[in-house]
Amino acid sequence: MTRNVRNIQSLIYLNYANSKLIVCQCIFLKITVHFLSSVIQQVNTDFNLYSILLNVASCLLNSAYL
Repeated sequence: MTRNVRNIQSLIYLNYANSKLIVCQCIFLKITVHFLSSVIQQVNTDFNLYSILLNVASCLLNSAYL
């Protein structure tokens, strides 16, 4: 009987530890998604800026050839 009680206690502890691990994984995933989202936003902003600069340079070159 004592062995069964210990087994049940071990299962309860493992279940508790597993649930804590899942919570930690969810928090880590949320942080990772937020970080990647901000990186993608920054790259998109940089790309838009480079695109605008490229268009300005193209207009200047076109007006220089005219």
